[in-house]
Amino acid sequence: MKAEELVVVPGDRLSTEEERSPGSNVYTEDGYVYAAACGKVEVKDRSINVRQLKEVMPFQPGMKVIGEVTESMKSVVFIKISKINHGAKEYASSKDGKIIIRRERRGFGDRNNFKPQHGERNESEEKPCKKGDVIIANVIAEEKDIYLLGVAGPEAGVIYSKCSVCGEMLKKGDRPSILLCNNCRRAERRKVSTLYGNSKEIKNLFSQ
Repeated sequence: MKAEELVVVPGDRLSTEEERSPGSNVYTEDGYVYAAACGKVEVKDRSINVRQLKEVMPFQPGMKVIGEVTESMKSVVFIKISKINHGAKEYASSKDGKIIIRRERRGFGDRNNFKPQHGERNESEEKPCKKGDVIIANVIAEEKDIYLLGVAGPEAGVIYSKCSVCGEMLKKGDRPSILLCNNCRRAERRKVSTLYGNSKEIKNLFSQ
C-alpha cells in the first residue's frame, strides 16, 4: 500500500524527519514524524501531511470512554481506549488509560459494593475488571502520557467479559457485581455496568 493511501490515527509513526518534512496534522518527536489526527496520509515532494476524514476531538475530563483492559496489575489496570464516533465528530486518543486500585477501599463503590466471602482474596475483590474485559470508564484527568480513568456510577464498568476458565461470554447474575458462566458454572466478580451486553443502549449513551 502506498504511503498516501494509509489511514492513520493520532500517534502513528509516519516517517523520519530526514525522509519527510512535517506538514499539517502531524508532529515531530525524537527525529520522527507522527500523525496528530485521524485521516489519510498525503505526501507531496518532501512534505508529509494527514488529511482529516472527520473533525477529530481529544477526550476531556468528564467524558465517558470505551476501552479494553490490556493489563491488570496489583495496583493499576491499563486500558486501550477506543475511538468513538459522534455525528461528524470523532473522538480519539493517542494514549492509553489507567485505573488506580486503592487498597484502603473495599469493593467497587456505588451499588456494586460487596463483601469478600470466606477464602476469597481482597486483592481480586478490589479490581473492577480483568484483562480482556471491555469497559465503559469516566475520564477523570489527563496526564502527560496517559488518561486517569474511573468506574464510578451505574453506567461505568464492564460491558463485555469472558470466563477466565473456558472463554465463554459471561452473563449477568442476580447480584450487580456477579457475572456467571453458563458453560462451566463459574461465578466471577466485576464492577458491572448496568448496560452490560446491551449494545443498543451503549450506542445510545455515546450518541447523546
